[in-house]
Amino acid sequence: MTPKTKKRIDEPSSQMKRYFNNRIKGNNKKDSAIKAGYSKTTANAVKQGIEDKPSYDKLLRKYIPKDKILRLLDEDLDKKPQNRHSELQLASKIQGMLSDKIDITTKQEALYTDDQIKAIAKRIIKSNTDSSK
Repeated sequence: MTPKTKKRIDEPSSQMKRYFNNRIKGNNKKDSAIKAGYSKTTANAVKQGIEDKPSYDKLLRKYIPKDKILRLLDEDLDKKPQNRHSELQLASKIQGMLSDKIDITTKQEALYTDDQIKAIAKRIIKSNTDSSK
């Protein structure tokens, strides 16, 4: 391959983009992988076969940045907390911010700053207080 035609290793393939789009549409990991054209073996081990690649992280950072998720959550707490919960939950799962499992073997990145946690807590308390009136 010449340098001009060589694909960068961290660029998402069209197959990975299809997987990503399927996940955004709400499909589970296995179904998303199969619909994107991955093998059943890869579909059964999505984390190792697809999501651990630098190119997948690049898609996440481009289309679902953490600051956007936090901003939308903040807006929802103020305006309409019931309307976008499922979308925010899905985006958080895709971004790796929300998980049913906790990895205690590695150092975890802080999801929120102390100031963000305090601001969210104040909004929840205010929302609970307002709804009880």
